[in-house]
Amino acid sequence: MKKTGFGFATLVFLQVMYCANGDIQTNEGGAEKSLKTGTIAELPIATKMFETPREYFSSSIQKKVYTAYKEKKSMGRLPANTLTPDECVAYEGVLTTYVYVPPAYDGTEHYGVYVHNSPGKTGIRPSEPWQKVMQKLKLIYISPNHGGNDVSDLRRVVLAIDSLATVKQLYSIDDKRVYVGGLSGGGYIGMLCQMLYPEFFSGAISHAAQSYLPGSSSSGHFAGLTLSDAQRSPRNQVGWVVISGSKDMNYETIKKTSAAWEKAKFNYKFIDKEGMGHENASAEALEEALVFVGAGLTGQTDSAKNGTAVPKAGSSAVLFDSKRPSRIWTAQMGAVLEASLLRTEGGFAFFKRTDGTDIKVLIASLIEADQAYILSVILKP
Repeated sequence: MKKTGFGFATLVFLQVMYCANGDIQTNEGGAEKSLKTGTIAELPIATKMFETPREYFSSSIQKKVYTAYKEKKSMGRLPANTLTPDECVAYEGVLTTYVYVPPAYDGTEHYGVYVHNSPGKTGIRPSEPWQKVMQKLKLIYISPNHGGNDVSDLRRVVLAIDSLATVKQLYSIDDKRVYVGGLSGGGYIGMLCQMLYPEFFSGAISHAAQSYLPGSSSSGHFAGLTLSDAQRSPRNQVGWVVISGSKDMNYETIKKTSAAWEKAKFNYKFIDKEGMGHENASAEALEEALVFVGAGLTGQTDSAKNGTAVPKAGSSAVLFDSKRPSRIWTAQMGAVLEASLLRTEGGFAFFKRTDGTDIKVLIASLIEADQAYILSVILKP
């Protein structure tokens, strides 16, 4: 991650103005973490997620989408997509994001993040009930400004991930509890964010917006991709949610596209809320969606409308065996971990390190041999 290039003096001024309105905590390593809580309506997007435009589109799937948008092929919203992918990354000037930080945040523990994309020119302000959900689940809320439905798709995606990068520079963030979504056209952008960057997001939540799988229509929701691309790990394991109701103009289409997602065996959930229109979901439905994608906290009871517990997605119990030795686990990116397996749930494996602490890891991020070992433990009689 790097600072944006809209002028060092301007950036310093903006950071000073921001810090003047909040406290700063300096960690032992020297990195500054902000303790400012509550509403920050226009936080400058001062950090890029990647160093160069090329890095935003470095994987095979990202390159396919890059080519589709550059050549304007099989893409939706053609009138709005006036910028090339490189222009979407290399924005100039001061762009900002809306942020809400729960008042209990004090920098002593990692918080998760929910990024909510707006169909309008300004980020969506969370209602008081939504704020309570963020407080309960210990999530920092982000909603980028400058990214409405009249803005190029990939610019909106870049604003979302750069807003995330900026918040990660200022706050202590749990990288395993980061989720993305949005309302209407912003919901589609949330889905696109996770399809392009599943390494950053563990779940996508679309409010009142259908999402067509690649190859199922000419909508161009995932331009340049095939269904097999979309089904590649970890995209088929992270959580996908669409929330809608009978008064939403997209309701009937959402029911049809939901059937397609389920048939394709994604970790998908359609939350059907009677009477919901083309609007943000209720706090109750948002919490249900966040819990489905893994945002629930250990030991916390999350309830649906009828008061019954909301089940976690894809739960597979692995009984703890004190005799099971620790072993070395290896991530596909090369990192190693010495720990014993506790359980699996929703595509994640939970381990106990040799120092007694617990850690949650996306199973698909491990090398194939480790994934096979986990599968053998789950199926062992």
